This record gives sequence, C-alpha cells and structure tokens, in this order.
Amino acid sequence: MISLNVGWHKLSLVQSYKLVKSTYVWLVLVPLVVKLFSKLGDEIEIEISGNILHLDLVLPFSWQMFYCSALAFTAGNIIFSLCAPNIIKNYSDYGDFKNKGKLEKDLMSYMRPDILKEKQDNKQFGIQFQSLSFSEKKVNTNAEFDAVNREKELFWETFNNQDTTTKLWRISCGFLYLAGSCCFCVVAAQNIFWVLRYMVTI
Repeated sequence: MISLNVGWHKLSLVQSYKLVKSTYVWLVLVPLVVKLFSKLGDEIEIEISGNILHLDLVLPFSWQMFYCSALAFTAGNIIFSLCAPNIIKNYSDYGDFKNKGKLEKDLMSYMRPDILKEKQDNKQFGIQFQSLSFSEKKVNTNAEFDAVNREKELFWETFNNQDTTTKLWRISCGFLYLAGSCCFCVVAAQNIFWVLRYMVTI
C-alpha cells in the first residue's frame, strides 16, 4: 500500500526533477496547442511538387490527461514552496550545509521555537560552542572534533524534526505528486502504444 505520509525531504527529491519543476509551462502551452489543432482539424493536406501529403494532427495521447498531470505537479510545487521547511528546501544533507559555508549558529533560524528555547537553555549550546569552535588561536584537536560532531548531530536533529512538520500539507503535496505521476504514466503508456501500433501497421 502506498503511503502519502512521507517526509518533506522525500518530497524535495521529487520536486528537484527538472520535469516536475517545469510543468507549469505546460499549463499555458497545452491549451494553446489544443486550440490551434482544433482550428486546423484532424488532418491537413500539403501539396509538394504536385503530390498531396496528408498530415495527421490527432494527438497520440489524451491532452486532458497530460494537462491534469501538469496541473497536479504545479499545485504540488506551490505547496512545497510555501509549506516545506527552509532547511529542507535549502540543504539536501549535512555535506550540502557545510559546502555552503554554514555553521552551527546558522541552524538556530531553522529550529522549532520550543526546541530552540531548550537548546538556548542548554549550556552546551551557543556560547560554549563558540569557545570550542575554530578560533584564531590554535585549538585542541579533541575539542575541535567534538564541536564538529555536535554540529553534525544538531543539523540532523533539526533536519529530521522539520522533516515531519505540517502533516496535512505534506500529505496534500504527496497526493498531488502521486496524481501527477499517475497521469504522466498514462500519457507515456498511450504514446508507447501508439508507436507500437504504428510499427505493426506499416
């Protein structure tokens, strides 16, 4: 059974595909193309050197299904952009966080208020970290190692806490991505069937 209750991180993997990101373009193009084809009819005749060439303009797939796919993906992208936690949208993992030059103190803006207050009350967080982190003076190797480990643990703690927030919006986003994928698979299957049928008849 397919579960729609997935984390924001998994939804971000879907949202990161170029095909999914660009589906909003088809919301504009599909109606224009369909309107153009409706005026031209199912077939047009072109005369080339006295020969009549018949061009079949019937689409090999359901444009309604394709449009529904684009609509579902676009709606899912809107929900993701508005409701997904910033830490999920900005970083894929701890390595990405470090590659962008971020430090432990930068995680404070991503924490839930209740967790942030708890961390601020903890003497091992904040001021103590600054005394153990990389300074202009030579630091103790063990202290530096502990600081890095603590930063990594804090990142994943914050990341995982935010990954499961706003359940209703996560489910809604997941449902729309699933619906868009199903519609797109139907369109792809229709195209494959049309090509195979054409190959058999030639």
